[in-house]
Amino acid sequence: MDVALQALESASAPARSFLVGRLGQLEDDDLHDIVEVVPEDRMSRWAGTFAVEAVRINRDRLLERLT
Repeated sequence: MDVALQALESASAPARSFLVGRLGQLEDDDLHDIVEVVPEDRMSRWAGTFAVEAVRINRDRLLERLT
């Protein structure tokens, strides 16, 4: 979280605006779709659920801090 915030703070205003906009467009269904294509021998269902939740929580935290 801190690293992402530092990176965004050091980015130009147009880059920051673009990245925050893209982050805001990332829907929960998109996260699930990404994880679903990972073969089960590479990531268990539980690991996929954890990954989706971790990204979702951090996306929400970043957006809360940046908007």
